[in-house]
Amino acid sequence: MKIMEKKEIKGAVKILVFFVVLAIVLQVLSQAVFTKGDAATYNNKYANAYSYMLEPENTIQVAAFGNSDLYSAIAPTVVWQTAGITSTNVASPLQSVRQSYMMLEQFLKKQSPQVVVIETDMLYKHQPDRDRDYSKEQGEQALDTLFDMTDAERMDDFIKSRFSIFVFHDKWKALFKTQKMAERDLASHGYHLSLKVKPFKLEDFMKKSDNLDTMTYVQEQGITDVINLCKSKGIQVLLMEMPSMNSWSYERHNAMEAFAKAQGVRFLDFNVLWDELGISEKTDFRDRGNHMNYYGAQKVSAYYGEYLAQEFGLEDLRGNADYSFWDDSIAEFQKAVDDSEADKAQKDKKNG
Repeated sequence: MKIMEKKEIKGAVKILVFFVVLAIVLQVLSQAVFTKGDAATYNNKYANAYSYMLEPENTIQVAAFGNSDLYSAIAPTVVWQTAGITSTNVASPLQSVRQSYMMLEQFLKKQSPQVVVIETDMLYKHQPDRDRDYSKEQGEQALDTLFDMTDAERMDDFIKSRFSIFVFHDKWKALFKTQKMAERDLASHGYHLSLKVKPFKLEDFMKKSDNLDTMTYVQEQGITDVINLCKSKGIQVLLMEMPSMNSWSYERHNAMEAFAKAQGVRFLDFNVLWDELGISEKTDFRDRGNHMNYYGAQKVSAYYGEYLAQEFGLEDLRGNADYSFWDDSIAEFQKAVDDSEADKAQKDKKNG
């Protein structure tokens, strides 16, 4: 019996030692090779999200966190041209609110924004059902909360936040082969340029309703944590929803409006501003109503810049010599736009 116990203890110790050594190796690799600074200069889906790492410290007035809806609709270069405000998008595909919290913590080590913008589409996983009554029985809500709290995404985010090797794992290729990043990624401050146009027909979108499509318990806790972190640092918060016919509804607008009021923060929903901004389903989206292209982003970004200046009283830094590097950004980004337009014209001509 004692021999068996010793073997079991020995086996358990070996397993424990293995995981401790593994954790140390992963941490060393994360710190020495797979750094977030590297992410800004390497071709991966997080490159644009960490482009702020290449900017001078404490020069960004506004940082926006979100998913692909955000980085498709907000062009910081247009914000600068409109209002002289320095901004960036810390956004990546399918980014979650918990990822955003961790990325905000990293961001605050290098930058001191006056305003943090939280894009609200990432707070909902399911597509909106505009014919559904979202009022639920108390028992159903409790069951939903239980499932939310055991969500595997929480563990995934936790691991990625501790070991960046799991975020930038494909950087192994760069250790043996140099990969150059496109200039537009560094000059666009987190915006993803696209000139694709795929029109669609707008039907029964943002039809007024008194119902609320509320967040899940986990999502609400996540966004509350982000807001509280900002408030603890004296940073103002703006909740914002990008134009997106596929993933938004008036029920969600109502829910976010109520949540923002309860939190004492502003909420800007571009989906109720389509007519005012002249947003067109024929020209302003790259994938039939889900993500905007550059033509739509110009309209949204100009309004966004004016809104930030008026509502938050942000200083216009145009003409300030310390921020002249933004003018260089404009020139580089415009070159990327011109090149893309030339490529698009050539393809259109080839396709007749």
